[in-house]
Amino acid sequence: MNAAVVVYIFKRVPRLLVSLLVWLVVRLVYRPRVDGLENIPDNGPVLLAANHVTYVDAFILAATLARPVRFVMYYKFGKLPIVGTLLRWARVIPIAGRSENPEILRTAMDEIAEALDNGEAVCIFPEGSLTEDGEVRVFRKGIEHIVARTPVAVVPIGLSGLWGSLFSRARTRLRDVTLGKLSSRVGISVGAPIPVGHVSADHVREQVATLRGALA
Repeated sequence: MNAAVVVYIFKRVPRLLVSLLVWLVVRLVYRPRVDGLENIPDNGPVLLAANHVTYVDAFILAATLARPVRFVMYYKFGKLPIVGTLLRWARVIPIAGRSENPEILRTAMDEIAEALDNGEAVCIFPEGSLTEDGEVRVFRKGIEHIVARTPVAVVPIGLSGLWGSLFSRARTRLRDVTLGKLSSRVGISVGAPIPVGHVSADHVREQVATLRGALA
């Protein structure tokens, strides 16, 4: 076994094991019901837009969707021990608000454009933060800027059944979680692609809100 093979194994095996572990946890704990996966193209650039209910939404989607996805997440998560390593392995794109760190925002927009130009799937949470009451918050205009720069269809995704679970803002502490809320029956409803000419923050939000109710 030469050095190149050893390096490859040490790089790939941990990622594969983590991916398998995430898949198992999601399947056992969240038991996702999925509808509309056929609306996500098997290849080519696409922008996915989902509502944001818990800190683990990206992991749930990553374990459920049929193709690899680049997720856009708040940059400070990448600074957490262990979590940061996992996010780098997953090629997560770190982002910040314009008022907090405009340089990180610019870099994120560049990375999103590059990923789409390379034919990848990118997922954003246009609310910009977790819901505080279980409802879908106002979508920020960043989604419009992304599509204006790189014209691609937007696939809306509605997440349901997560509000009140451990990693939502309804349950911020483990001691507040009842046994029934340690697991959830999560609904993931994927809508038809929205053509470039019909993409607006408000319209995408309406579609996501409708989808969220479809499997509630």
